[in-house]
Amino acid sequence: VNACVQDFAGRGLRSLGVARAEDDKWVFLGVLSLFDPPRDDTRDTIEKAIALGSSVKMITGDHLLIAKETARRLGMGVNILDTKSLENKDESALCELVNEVDGFAEVFPEHKFNIVHLYQKNGNITGMTGDGVNDAPALKRADVGFAVHGATAAAQGAASVVLLSPGLSVIITAIIRSRKIFQRLSNYVVYRINVSIMLLSFFFFSIIIYRQNLPALIIVLMALINDLAVMTIAYDKVIPGARPERWNLVQVAAVSTGMAFIGTIGGLVFL
Repeated sequence: VNACVQDFAGRGLRSLGVARAEDDKWVFLGVLSLFDPPRDDTRDTIEKAIALGSSVKMITGDHLLIAKETARRLGMGVNILDTKSLENKDESALCELVNEVDGFAEVFPEHKFNIVHLYQKNGNITGMTGDGVNDAPALKRADVGFAVHGATAAAQGAASVVLLSPGLSVIITAIIRSRKIFQRLSNYVVYRINVSIMLLSFFFFSIIIYRQNLPALIIVLMALINDLAVMTIAYDKVIPGARPERWNLVQVAAVSTGMAFIGTIGGLVFL
């Protein structure tokens, strides 16, 4: 029986034992194979996520061989371990391990929770998908928990996002839109710092050096025009980055200051 179960698992099939009662005793009849294939769009979704710089890992309670076969069909790595690999290791070794492998199989809810926490300890922004009660702790622990379509109430309550349509492709849309929002926000910060420095510098030098007597109305109009211009940033046509975005405050300050310097010089030249 064990050999049969192992053979089914190697082909991505679950096993169900069948028996019947005879004279108050159970008589074993055989093993049924059950095939639970991934959705047709799952492989495409994973490929797009990887192309966008995301690292996709598998954490499942299924048999190790089933997990490896499913990962192979989805185009994921097959370096998947069971929970024994998590035993008798310190935290630094575990953090290194989770980054090296492609996933874990035969896990319990506490394992999922701890694995998500280890990814976060490595400095990763971690998302988690799930549908069952056993996924709820990990969904709550993740930076973004996705309860898939048809998930249990426990999973939906623990998740940050509840998907209302089947499949995971909407996550790719969320990644792309979030990166567009980040770029627009970055543009706004650069523009706001630039305009603040430029206006302050322009008014300072025009009054101190050029002895200009600028009416208060001019100052108000310039500030208002700049505020109106910044509203268009919300409709900027931006291209989402191919890699996850992070704030680079040194770059933001350098670009803003450089633009402000050029703007101030141009304004003083034509004053």
